[in-house]
Amino acid sequence: MPGGEAIQLTDYRGQYVLVNFWASWCDPCRGETPDLQRFFEGHGTSEFTIIGVNQQESTEKAAQFASEFSVTYPIALDRDGSVSNAYRT
Repeated sequence: MPGGEAIQLTDYRGQYVLVNFWASWCDPCRGETPDLQRFFEGHGTSEFTIIGVNQQESTEKAAQFASEFSVTYPIALDRDGSVSNAYRT
């Protein structure tokens, strides 16, 4: 999200990737994000990462959420819901 580049899972080939779908209005998402960030800080390496996928919100809302929780793992924007649909979330 920071540079607006597209994220593809193939970019992480050979790594373990936790894909987390979220939205800023989602209370469970707000509850789990600090835990995910702590886990990423302790375990994020060249072998493991977390990708947060924002579900159909504006760049501004996603950035505000990421800033609020000091998220440093990659954030992807699923603008049209196609990624969420593909993963059946």
